[in-house]
Amino acid sequence: IDGCSFNQAIHLDLGIDVIKALISPITIKEKDCNGNTPLHLLCGRRDVSSELLTIILNAYPEAVMEKDGHFGTPLSYICCNENAPLEIFQKLLDEWLRVKENRSSHSVNSLIMDMKDGTPGGTRRRIIRDDVEE
Repeated sequence: IDGCSFNQAIHLDLGIDVIKALISPITIKEKDCNGNTPLHLLCGRRDVSSELLTIILNAYPEAVMEKDGHFGTPLSYICCNENAPLEIFQKLLDEWLRVKENRSSHSVNSLIMDMKDGTPGGTRRRIIRDDVEE
């Protein structure tokens, strides 16, 4: 985690109050040695906090577009995270779609292809889940 205090706080699950105390225009954009932003780390956690997601997105909405050292976005992380609630996926997708260039069919198709290539077979289960009532 490279000494990035904000990233360490998320990794160690130090709680919302500590996160709020550490958040700044600089810390919210910190990347670790793997290129992970705080949003990447949060989306990879087993227990993704909706409140923390909202705090991070409010402070740095562009984080949804950031890529790690392997070109993964937070949205691709959440698609691989089978423990994350569908509402978390929806929040990230909504934020991703706010960016005008992401609303083209090419961008949506690229997102789908990135998720298919970058996941161990879980993307379809993640997007089409059996826990969603119709």
